Amino acid sequence: MGEGTDPAGPVQDAGSVSAQGSTRSHGDLATMAIEDIERLLLELQTREAALERQNAELRRMQVEAESARETPPHSTEAYFRAVFQQAADSFVVIDRDTGEIVEFNDRAHEHLGYTREEFQGLNLTDIEAAEDTDEITPHIARTPSGPHNVLETKHRTKTGEWRDMLISSRVLSVPGHNLAASIWRDITEQKQAERALRESEERYRRLSSLAPVGIFQADNDGYCLFVNERWCEIAGLTPDEARGTGWAAGLHPDDRERVFTAWYECARTGGEFKLDYRFRTRAGKVTWVSGNAILLADAAGEPSGFLGTISDITAKKQAIEDLHRSQERYRALFEQSLDSNVVIDGGTGEIVEFNDRAYGDLGYTREEFQQLTIADIDAIESSDDVTEHVRKIMHEGSDIFETRHRTKNGDIRDRLVSSKKLSIPGSNLVSSVWCDITERKRLEDQLRHVHKMEALGQLAGGVAHDFNNLLTVILANAETLLSTSMPGAAALTDERTVVSLEQIKTAGQRAATLTRQLLAFSRKEVTRIEVLDPVTMITGTQSLLRRLIGEHITLSFEPEPDVAHIRADANQIEQMIMNLVVNAADAMPDGGTITVNVANTELSTAHVTAHTGARAGPHVVFTVRDSGVGMTPNTMSRMFEPFFTTKPVGKGTGLGLATVYGVVTRAEGHVTCESEPGKGTTFSVYLPATQSESVHPEGATSKDVPRGDEVVLVCEDEAMVRDVTCAALRSRGYDVLVASHGREALRIADERDTPIDLLVSDLVMPEMNGLQLAKALSDRYPQMRTLFVSGYPSDIIEAPRDAGEQVEFLQKPFGPTALLRRVRRILDDDA
Repeated sequence: MGEGTDPAGPVQDAGSVSAQGSTRSHGDLATMAIEDIERLLLELQTREAALERQNAELRRMQVEAESARETPPHSTEAYFRAVFQQAADSFVVIDRDTGEIVEFNDRAHEHLGYTREEFQGLNLTDIEAAEDTDEITPHIARTPSGPHNVLETKHRTKTGEWRDMLISSRVLSVPGHNLAASIWRDITEQKQAERALRESEERYRRLSSLAPVGIFQADNDGYCLFVNERWCEIAGLTPDEARGTGWAAGLHPDDRERVFTAWYECARTGGEFKLDYRFRTRAGKVTWVSGNAILLADAAGEPSGFLGTISDITAKKQAIEDLHRSQERYRALFEQSLDSNVVIDGGTGEIVEFNDRAYGDLGYTREEFQQLTIADIDAIESSDDVTEHVRKIMHEGSDIFETRHRTKNGDIRDRLVSSKKLSIPGSNLVSSVWCDITERKRLEDQLRHVHKMEALGQLAGGVAHDFNNLLTVILANAETLLSTSMPGAAALTDERTVVSLEQIKTAGQRAATLTRQLLAFSRKEVTRIEVLDPVTMITGTQSLLRRLIGEHITLSFEPEPDVAHIRADANQIEQMIMNLVVNAADAMPDGGTITVNVANTELSTAHVTAHTGARAGPHVVFTVRDSGVGMTPNTMSRMFEPFFTTKPVGKGTGLGLATVYGVVTRAEGHVTCESEPGKGTTFSVYLPATQSESVHPEGATSKDVPRGDEVVLVCEDEAMVRDVTCAALRSRGYDVLVASHGREALRIADERDTPIDLLVSDLVMPEMNGLQLAKALSDRYPQMRTLFVSGYPSDIIEAPRDAGEQVEFLQKPFGPTALLRRVRRILDDDA
């Protein structure tokens, strides 16, 4: 069915739709339309059946009348009279000339509300509609003697009501009379039904065109008989395209089979068709619909087809898909979060929902964690604390606090907990995010240590100048007294005095080492990169190392021959070796052996790949091996962290290996470690080799102190340091000029006619610092060289270095030997 095809049954008047108001939903309108159409169809079918029965009765009576007329009156008069009087329709005999009612049966006057006597005196014009009078009389007059004439008209009852009548008339062959016999059938109800049918059809068309849902009608086999405009809009088909089985062409290919299956099952069982499926237009547009259909039945109760609707639910489906995607997205965020997401019953403390991170971080399986409550993992919170947190969350909606959780193996993890009450009526659910801040807390502790050490470094830097001045005096005098090669040094015969001087020197050296460490961590140590001979450096530190580790530990040095040179800061390399040896000694409280070795090696690609920071090529490897307690893998993973130590409180600062790592990294090398508990430890430091020759191994000690005769101007504001410095220089033949500050040094220079070869000046002095003094003197003596000394290297020395100038610097404290070697090297390099 398509446009112009009458529907098979009535539906509710479209006017009733507007009467319901515009607030009805599409679903309500669809349901109303189906129910009204079904009711009207059933009513029309009932009325049509009744009219059919009346027509059958009328035909029967006409046949009987014909039979009676043809039978001779003298033999059937009684029968005719009975049929005439008892007929269900009105029988009337009318005078064709006057219109008078000559004869009639009881039905004729009763259905118009008259008595027999009242009806007997009436004329046809008394009961016919006024507007029909002019037509009725001629009609009767024209009634032929042959076939009967049929006319629809209206009769007025005694009460004035008009009744629709179907009149069938025929002329009677009665000699001497001009009569016509008429059968009046009351068709008022039939006319009303016809009018109702027409009105219903009009309402159906209006309702169908205005309905917000698609309406369709089909027969038992699914052949489409009718679709409205909305159905065509939704399905993307015209009425002609949808007719018959054409509607199936608009179905989405993936949905056709299940639509057909559901349709046939509904037809087989007499059930209701309900299904969501898709239409796809030729342009590819896909529309989701919700289809509903009911099985219609005829007057006999037999299935007569389907009446149904479709509603566009594309937006609804899209919303559902968006919701599902949103749920999946939030579920993925919940599950894949780097933090632990947990939903807790605030009343019982039970863990209701959680992600993998929640139980994984604590070492549980999902099944184990699901059986726990918050009390099972809380390490520090009391029941009162937990109750207070829950109360705050329930009343204020959220809470953020720090706590600690216990893992399955008993470890304690620091947590930052952010909790919020879930807005679910009737529940006490709390959503919590557990952020593991164990590492952050550890770093905070380290930062506090760093701040503490930085403050100590600042303090050390503040007093370093004075402290290192004192150490310079102590070390210089101790070295002078112990060295028989120094002029003026007395031969010591008292063993106890020698030991005491050795202890003074050792203590001074250790104090100087500690100061350098603190300055290094406070980034106030100035480095001097030069070519060094590793073997000579280690040889020169052996005596100091043996005093540091004690007599219960054996120190063995096994260098390989022809070890290459390295480029590094001599003081830092000495510090590195000293820290490794002292660390090894601490690992052997009951004694043992420390083996120090240095050798050449070529790093392969495999080695570089396996060790971060390593570079291929020739290297020098320093090895320090001990027979101590060894380290666990956990300790090895943290051994280079600043302030990490396994030693008892007061026995270690945690800076030793961290200093080693820093020195090695600055020298562009890398360090490895092999260790097992109970099997000792081996540290291997790899530093790039160089082909350059080492010329000034200042870390070594020697009795062969170089001599000179050049003019040296010493400017030092600390008297004791000034005295030991001048004494050391004079002991080796130098012509020494002495000044206590910069202005005095300039005055001395003005009074001299001969040039000054070398300026040895403290870097930090009142009124005029060493750099300013050197600049003023260099204008007068262009060939003069300068050596700066200080116990606190200031940032001002970095400016000329950044500008490309070569600046010589000697860190206090220093001994006579180190001073004299540096002076000689500067003078010889500039010769």
